[in-house]
Amino acid sequence: MMTLAKESGLDVADVELVDVKAILGLLPGLDVVGDTALAVRRFDRQRGLRVHMEDFAQVLDVRVAEKCSAANFETIARIVGRVAKESVEELVRRMVFVVAIGNGDAHLKNWSLLIEDGVHARLSPAYDLLSTIEFLPDDDLGLNLARSKRFEDIGMESFLHLGRKADLAVDVEAIVRSQVERVREAWTRLRADLPMVEVAKANIESHWGRVPLMGKRSVR
Repeated sequence: MMTLAKESGLDVADVELVDVKAILGLLPGLDVVGDTALAVRRFDRQRGLRVHMEDFAQVLDVRVAEKCSAANFETIARIVGRVAKESVEELVRRMVFVVAIGNGDAHLKNWSLLIEDGVHARLSPAYDLLSTIEFLPDDDLGLNLARSKRFEDIGMESFLHLGRKADLAVDVEAIVRSQVERVREAWTRLRADLPMVEVAKANIESHWGRVPLMGKRSVR
């Protein structure tokens, strides 16, 4: 999913699948499933120094246990629109991708602001995008969007509601339409080579059939 996100035009951290046996320093007794692990290159370090970053649980000062309940996507969008205006389009595009892949794990700690110069914030690169419906077929969006977490309820109107509530100064409809096409094009181009079993690929396509945003109703 991280590869698909990058190929659909999103700002994504550098990642690769590595052989678990090649990883040094794993804790004794750690229950490792599978032969490979996802390695993510840190982007909150520059020239060996820390770069200030805050996830949205920190921004909103909420406990980790409330990461899926203390706010909604409109709250995230409102904050980004105020303090990181140049990231608003990226935010909307990333939200489209979250819906498209059936990601119920896009909670407050998986959205972060990166403050590289100590003053100006931007949305950090995406670092934890996955399709939770592969493991939890009935999973939901995690955070509310237009008063619903159900993927079956998410269509263009959901994003137009987001734009109105968060007062986003961008053409939300145009961005959403463009990103849906980008995701579909990247999927068609990469499908055969993505490191996923066939049933997982079929699950993504089946998911699109039940999500208005990815179907014919998304153009209404």
